[in-house]
Amino acid sequence: MDTRTVFELRREGKIQEALDMALKLYQIDPHDSWTQNALAWPLIDLCKLALSQNSLNQAQQYFNELIAINFTDIDDIISNQIAFLKPKIDINYTKIQESDNLSKNGNHKLALSNMKAMLANNELLEVHHEAFGWVIYRYIKAEENNIPSVEVRSLMRDYMNLKNEKTSLLHSIFLNFALHFSKEHSDFNLYNFFLLWDPKNLRREDLYESHNDGKTYPSLISRIFREFIDKKSQLDINVLIEKVPSLSAIKILDLLRDPFYWKIYSADKEYRKEEVWKFYDEYNALFKGQIGSEIHSKILNSAMFSMNENEEWRFLKFFENWNPENFIESDWKEVKKEDKVYKPTAIKALKKTFELIKAGGNFNNLELLINAFKTAISKFPKDIWIKREYAILLAKNHNSEEAIQIYKTLILELGDQAYMWHEFSQFLEDRDLDLTVGMLSKAIRLQNDESFLGDIRLDLADNLIKLNNIEEAGIELNIYEKNRVLKGWKLSEKYHLLHSLVKDNSTEKLDNSKLYNEKIKLAEDFAYQDIKWTELVLTEKWKNDKNKEKLNFTNGNLIDLSVSTNRFNILRNAQIGEIIKFKLHNKLVEDKIKINHFKYDYIPLIAEKSDNAKWSILEDVIAIVDYINIERKIIHAISSDNKEMFFPDGNLSLVIGDFIKAKKFQKKIKEEIRVELRDVHKCQKNDIIENFTKHLAVVDSINNERQLFHYVVNNRVEGIVRFNETQILPSVGDFIQLRLVHKLDKKRNKISYKYIEIEKTEETSSTLRKEISGLLKLKYRKYGSSIDWEDLEYEDQIDLTPDFGFIEDYYVPKEIIEHSKIDQNCNVDAKVVFNGERWKVYELKKKNMV
Repeated sequence: MDTRTVFELRREGKIQEALDMALKLYQIDPHDSWTQNALAWPLIDLCKLALSQNSLNQAQQYFNELIAINFTDIDDIISNQIAFLKPKIDINYTKIQESDNLSKNGNHKLALSNMKAMLANNELLEVHHEAFGWVIYRYIKAEENNIPSVEVRSLMRDYMNLKNEKTSLLHSIFLNFALHFSKEHSDFNLYNFFLLWDPKNLRREDLYESHNDGKTYPSLISRIFREFIDKKSQLDINVLIEKVPSLSAIKILDLLRDPFYWKIYSADKEYRKEEVWKFYDEYNALFKGQIGSEIHSKILNSAMFSMNENEEWRFLKFFENWNPENFIESDWKEVKKEDKVYKPTAIKALKKTFELIKAGGNFNNLELLINAFKTAISKFPKDIWIKREYAILLAKNHNSEEAIQIYKTLILELGDQAYMWHEFSQFLEDRDLDLTVGMLSKAIRLQNDESFLGDIRLDLADNLIKLNNIEEAGIELNIYEKNRVLKGWKLSEKYHLLHSLVKDNSTEKLDNSKLYNEKIKLAEDFAYQDIKWTELVLTEKWKNDKNKEKLNFTNGNLIDLSVSTNRFNILRNAQIGEIIKFKLHNKLVEDKIKINHFKYDYIPLIAEKSDNAKWSILEDVIAIVDYINIERKIIHAISSDNKEMFFPDGNLSLVIGDFIKAKKFQKKIKEEIRVELRDVHKCQKNDIIENFTKHLAVVDSINNERQLFHYVVNNRVEGIVRFNETQILPSVGDFIQLRLVHKLDKKRNKISYKYIEIEKTEETSSTLRKEISGLLKLKYRKYGSSIDWEDLEYEDQIDLTPDFGFIEDYYVPKEIIEHSKIDQNCNVDAKVVFNGERWKVYELKKKNMV
């Protein structure tokens, strides 16, 4: 099926078959010029045939299909054929052309009259409705100011009833005229006209801004929507979203929201405040229930800026109607302007809302706001202030249980702030009065400035009255009154109400310290009940540069804690080595020494004495004394796991080689981690020797001159033993068992090993000693060169003695060869020992000559 076949069918007179095939090809690719021509000629043929048979309607049908082809490049012959057929098809074509020419030449009234007459007499075919539309447009455009508006609207209605193609330039021009007409005639409803015009007929050119001579012009649709807003048209946004499928819902919303934004901006800038508030109300009323968008968020930003100071109260109602669910992703991102970073729009709005609610403002749908805070927490999990506000809103929305759990985590970070304990107490008023009193007592203890304690003391007095602690309530009210009078401040209504309940009771007590101590413990136990106890030992007391006593605690490894003596009462008489159990908050903080590094700080929350004995929680250590610094009176020891450690020389009378048992802990001195010992005791070697690891070694050499022998454990571990240090007198190749310790020799930057026990053993290892067999090849030196035995002259074989040899790759020293009395190559059995670097032959036995 191709265009060539179409033309062949036409030449054969099979016109209908040619048309059917051409239509199929046209459906596949309507833009191909060959296909367009292949379709045109059968239609021309059939149109002429219908005319010859006086079938005017049939001819009209074929002609309409012909002119409906959207030719890419129309053939001149086809163009002439269309021109030839047009007047024959439409007997009124000449009249239409005359009216069109009259209209174009400015004789609009006569042109319109002629067209109307033709339409009334059924002389105007649908194909010419577009021409009639242009005549109507030119008339109303020219005569708009000379004819009544009702006539213009009537003619616009006449146009809408025509059957011309509606997605066209003419249709868009009528919409543009309607926009212009609306601006001049308040009684014209542009919105209704737009729906009648049908937004589905918008062309691409109507949807986007245009550019000409370096200028940018707004799109037709944006100008239409702006007119809707300016005229306060009764819009149904959902209908618009449905009726304008060529634009997304977000785009439609922003086209409608943008005019509102600029109206608000202008009114605010010109200090027309009443109009500003009215515009905000109208905006929310129109867009209620619609999704968020960039301009929706811009209007929120404007509202935050406008609704400030004395007008802040307006923001709560606005924001609730604006709907926190409408935050878009960009609202959660920081804004950078001129090297400054500003908080995200969403965070600013939520915090502003929270402060207004806290100050007594009303937000009807708290659940809506709480959900927005929940989203904020998920996006900013490290922001404890958002969590705090979220918890307070939860409690306000009668969800105290979750609020309490959040505050248990917040109090770890902000537990030194009185207001946090005050807020925490408010979650507990209806469930535990004693606990509430404890929270308020804690707040009072933390706040040294009485001027900030007014509300806290009133709340404490209120709860004490509920507990029937009238005397204590009176004390709180007296302190409150005394401070307010001193400052010249007015006494609150709540004070007068509470005072009326306690005025008949008097007391000589000046404060509630005893009550605070009792109740604070309840509060702290509750706040920190989910934290496990951590036992620490007191290792040191010292004074800082302000002469305040500090205590150092540790668990021996990870936790190292400095606490002021006054931090907890039980610390004032604590003794070195005493065990104190703490509840600790593990807080990640920036390292002050290492830039861009973080570390954990342990913050003590509460403390109690432990039942454990002194030093008992620390790890035991077994060590041997390695060196004694007599001048500084410091003992250097090496532990059974080869850690160097230091401790002061007490009254133990230790000497090098003594064994000790102690408790150990790590201590950071500058950037070095050291192990320190406490509770040190001298002990017998036999009691602790098993704690040191055994090593199997081989004796690889003996130096009788220096009175020592050398041993090897592996390629890393080796050492010497002097004859006077042991009763063992081994031979080369003997195995021994050693217990070793080692340390770093800082001068040589090398590990040095020290044995603490040595004994013979029957255990062996082929990695240290083995037997081999093979050909011994002797080597001789002559004239400075190494020569094989076979290469020697006969007389040299008699006179020279071998200098060394090899059994395969095993080196044989000269003394071993001499001791074996071997003077020529031969097969041997040999014993070899590993000297830490290579294998060495230490015994030979000749097998036979070669």
